[in-house]
Amino acid sequence: GEAGPLGSAAIQAVVQSTDFRTKIYCMFAKLGFEPHCSLDFNEKKAMVDIAAHIENRKNKIWEHMERLLESEGIRPTSADRARLIAVEHARAQRQASVEQQHEQISEEARQWLEQDEMTFYKSLLRKKDRDPGKSETAKKTLTITQAKMYKVRMLEESLARAKELNAK
Repeated sequence: GEAGPLGSAAIQAVVQSTDFRTKIYCMFAKLGFEPHCSLDFNEKKAMVDIAAHIENRKNKIWEHMERLLESEGIRPTSADRARLIAVEHARAQRQASVEQQHEQISEEARQWLEQDEMTFYKSLLRKKDRDPGKSETAKKTLTITQAKMYKVRMLEESLARAKELNAK
């Protein structure tokens, strides 16, 4: 066949006949699956799923073959049955690995959000400490709870201003 931008007519035929998820997997197979630092936590989870795509496709083929054999009343030989069991075991391990990676990313997200919130509250505390109108005793008594309440008031005021601007 005629060579195209991907190198051969055969490769182009595969790319054209392949589903969108597989095309995405192929793109990242060339680019690499390591998540870039600019990705958010949900995008990092998507990268884990993309990296597992081909193995998941293989699993679906094996599951289909097993169902097909059962529907036709064909019992696999001992060697084939052992292979099917090994494939199922490998699938379960891969799925557990994907779930573990998702949990790890979720935990990183939770820690990041918690740290971000604490940084925000600490900045509020520092801002209140610099307020020249407060006495030294009042400056030192602001708590995290008060900072959270202050944040809620700020958000409510901001929302009210946004509603006013939107109404105009």
